[in-house]
Amino acid sequence: MNLEYRKLTPEEHPLADELNRAAEGTAPVPDWVEYWGKNAWEFDRSVVAFDGTQLVGQSMSYSHSIAVPGGANVACGGLSWVGVRSTHRRQGIMREMVTRHLADYRERGEPLAALFAMEAPIYGRYGWGVATWNEDLEIDSAQSELHDGVGVDGDVRFVDWDDTIEQFTPVHQQAMLQTPGMFARSAPFWVRELRGKDSPPGKLLKTLQVGCYFEGRCEGFASYRTDEDWSEGNPSGTVWISDLVSSSARASARLWRYFLEIDLTRTIRIRRPPDEPLHWWLKDRRAVTRTISDGLSIRLIDVPEALGAAVYGVEDTIAIGVVDATCGWNNGTYLLDSGEKGAVCSPTSRAPEVAMMVEDLGSLYLGGVSAFSMHAGGRIDDHTGDGVARLQRLFESNVAPWPHIYF
Repeated sequence: MNLEYRKLTPEEHPLADELNRAAEGTAPVPDWVEYWGKNAWEFDRSVVAFDGTQLVGQSMSYSHSIAVPGGANVACGGLSWVGVRSTHRRQGIMREMVTRHLADYRERGEPLAALFAMEAPIYGRYGWGVATWNEDLEIDSAQSELHDGVGVDGDVRFVDWDDTIEQFTPVHQQAMLQTPGMFARSAPFWVRELRGKDSPPGKLLKTLQVGCYFEGRCEGFASYRTDEDWSEGNPSGTVWISDLVSSSARASARLWRYFLEIDLTRTIRIRRPPDEPLHWWLKDRRAVTRTISDGLSIRLIDVPEALGAAVYGVEDTIAIGVVDATCGWNNGTYLLDSGEKGAVCSPTSRAPEVAMMVEDLGSLYLGGVSAFSMHAGGRIDDHTGDGVARLQRLFESNVAPWPHIYF
């Protein structure tokens, strides 16, 4: 077998969709594929493998930026579209593609990389660690009632498609300052999150967009669709909420009241972060079925730059030993100095007070994973006896990190 590794060309994008569907078993969505290939695919950031004329491996990275603890926006490569044809697996194709992406992130000066893993065991071996968690909610709206006074203020209004991005962007930007792990949205990602894959530009819009306003100012928005169901003789439709972002708790509460009161429906489905406040606003929280899954995985490409970009919960100075099996330039011990005005991180000759693999540092980075839990699971070595407790105080976040997009 003589494999050729190179970048994909725009003309070859249909091959990527075909391989993606073969790998994932998904149905074709031609209009959406055409839109995404022309507007969102970054062909200069692709790494693919050809066996003769056949595309047998593919991968691509988005040029993202991500909110880190403290509100800073940090450049972040978003690995996506990874797939290897079933006839060519276990031959090192994925490792070669991912290794090339890691080198490219470093060359571009991106201190972080992120991805959503289709299969849980794969990406830890390349240095990614799970950093966020999802809760898929199924809500019986017929049995749901909010506590008195919750979500009664503010106006919910439909927003015309042509006005959505302009009105919703300030809300999203404010939410990013509050939410570690949240990504800035390019125009194609705005389109996908609001319209969904079933209604790309030029096609009938199948979703509805609403904004929540206080004194004329938008503080929250959502995109959703409804499916009717009269199978049992009574209206039992489903509300599918694909996007819900708020810059204030009052806007979130008002939007939830709106969704719980939609006529002719009984079920609401949505994916939310684990600290969703709806559970505390409901009189009967058992009206919600919650299914937990892992979400975004983070990979530190440049350990000192990534650690120095965040703001931490306390002032402390700690020496962190890092082992990186794939990106050898990260191996070493780093002194993280968290001060009142921010953090500085640099290599040090000091003995490490705590030590871990780079994937475990990625899990800690956004503040959504407990250092105590990781230590109990054998993922963090504590050489001083108080190192894990200090890590916990440094990295813990008051807000559960959550990306608000999928790629």
